[in-house]
Amino acid sequence: MLLNIITQSDWWLHLLVSFLLWGILYIVEGKILGRSFKTWMVLGQLLTANLIDLDHLFSWPIYQAGRCSLNNHFLHSTNFLPVYALGLLSRFRYFFLGILVHFLIDYLGCLDFWWF
Repeated sequence: MLLNIITQSDWWLHLLVSFLLWGILYIVEGKILGRSFKTWMVLGQLLTANLIDLDHLFSWPIYQAGRCSLNNHFLHSTNFLPVYALGLLSRFRYFFLGILVHFLIDYLGCLDFWWF
């Protein structure tokens, strides 16, 4: 089962996009806007947002190839989207931005957008 998760899921895409988003935020906020940018705090929040996938442990089977995670897992419910969007106004905005980007990747995966 672990081999299926590694080869058939998009976990690596979530991590890759988190690092890319971190780089974009660093360039925009740190360099262009000149704001103080706490590099490791931002990266930590973006990577921690991927822990939203822990709700997969409460479903059966834990991993099923081709299953859309949106509205099939309690933290991936679209009912939580307004809460996650409001979180952008808090001091944990990078965490909630990471969750919203995670939702976008999962949504595109549900549409079979990815070619791999």
